Amino acid sequence: MRPPERPLLESDQRRCPDCQSGRTTPAEHVIVSDGVVVRREYQCAACGAAFWVRTDGAPPTAPSDAV
Repeated sequence: MRPPERPLLESDQRRCPDCQSGRTTPAEHVIVSDGVVVRREYQCAACGAAFWVRTDGAPPTAPSDAV
């Protein structure tokens, strides 16, 4: 059986929240609210982690432990 996927971490800068590397590239996913991009998905080139970068100025939120 496949383990459940971990929710993506959030950051307010383009630095990996897992390994702190700045070697990141934008992925294909964005979240838009009222015509403004509020989150953009990035991928870390160093460790491979995917994470959200908040672009709306709000502080990052912790991932939910809800299943």
